[in-house]
Amino acid sequence: MSLKYLRMQSGKSLAQVAAEVGVSKQRYCAIEKRDRITATSEFTARQIAKSLGVNLFAACDESVLKFKPQTEEEKALLVELVKGIEVA
Repeated sequence: MSLKYLRMQSGKSLAQVAAEVGVSKQRYCAIEKRDRITATSEFTARQIAKSLGVNLFAACDESVLKFKPQTEEEKALLVELVKGIEVA
């Protein structure tokens, strides 16, 4: 699911999510447009998931599967996301 879809399902505006996450509306809009939550810091990624009422992996969805970590922070986030996957 896209971040926009998750936000719409939550009934929140861009401004509301941005305020809850602690980023500017423009920054959150850029994250949502790219649908690249993984390009943000781990803290911001967790705040977005919390604001949208979903787990971190749901907020990252497919983008994390295409994501190639470049930094130690990105690698740690990817490991954390993989830990959150539930197998049906």
